[in-house]
Amino acid sequence: MKLYNENGYPNTDIWHLPQYPIVLIWGARGIGKTVTGLLDEFKRGETFLYLRRKQQQADLCMMPELSPIKTINKIALTTYVPARIAKNYGAVYNGEEKENKLKPYGKPIAYIAALSTFADVRGAGLEDVKTMIYDEYSGEKNDRAIKGEESLILNAYETINRNREIDEENPQPPLRAVFMSNSNDFINPVFSAFNVTDIAEKMAREKKSLVTLPERGIILINYLNSPISQKKNKTALYKATANEEFKKMALENDFNFDTNIKIKPRNIAHAKPLVTFGDYTLYDIDNVLYFDERKSGTPPIFTTDKKGIAQFMRNFPNLYYRILRGKAEYQNYTVYGKVKAALL
Repeated sequence: MKLYNENGYPNTDIWHLPQYPIVLIWGARGIGKTVTGLLDEFKRGETFLYLRRKQQQADLCMMPELSPIKTINKIALTTYVPARIAKNYGAVYNGEEKENKLKPYGKPIAYIAALSTFADVRGAGLEDVKTMIYDEYSGEKNDRAIKGEESLILNAYETINRNREIDEENPQPPLRAVFMSNSNDFINPVFSAFNVTDIAEKMAREKKSLVTLPERGIILINYLNSPISQKKNKTALYKATANEEFKKMALENDFNFDTNIKIKPRNIAHAKPLVTFGDYTLYDIDNVLYFDERKSGTPPIFTTDKKGIAQFMRNFPNLYYRILRGKAEYQNYTVYGKVKAALL
């Protein structure tokens, strides 16, 4: 199946294969992920949720002047209207002109929310939502992490999906979750939540566009060689800038790999286990700190929540300091991502 349609934008048919309800995509800047994805959802006529990471981002999407809905209306000649419906939540309606302004009418055809405040919506009736589009899941370098972001992602899916798949009277297909982002950082909570960090890293390194995990219902799409990016390469910014790292990320969909991360699988047969964090154990191997998902021995166990990390810092301040200074090695990128989320 082709990655791009005849106009050079992402082919959204790949996002709707019934056997893959979890869709993880990343691509270069401005290749049409957001607009094409939203256009596709409106055309399908099913209620969907448009989710952003931070509340401020979601707030802007609720404003007609700054929302991506403005672009949708321009391209498709539609009259959709975003509007706030509660303190932190918005919706998109069909619009009708009143007093020379578009006013929302009828029922919501989509909802707008932020991951950072989505926990407040637990218990709400969202059974009409068929697709969740989580946009820009990989934040910029200066974006601050959201506490417990990985759990928030999984809880958001559970809140919407509920028991629709196992309803005895009226079973429904699972919620389709489309996670889309630029290639800012492959060490991110979404890849970590679905345990695909190392798969994504290998795809990026080997320039592979598509990987499917049928037994887990996951499809990963790496939008390489975008026709739109090829055109953008000749525009003012990319002719002017000498920042090759930015150009590779923005045009070539190339992740920024941190060469300071020490990924080095080791034999733990004679390693000394020091502490365990959730599913990962910190070992001492010839005076080298090493994190591995394999367990050995009976070291002290700490949870990865705020309380558990505080206890570890009190009991092992020297170990914590060495980890912060980048003195630890890691079995793989998945392990590093989990440790980073908890400690770094």
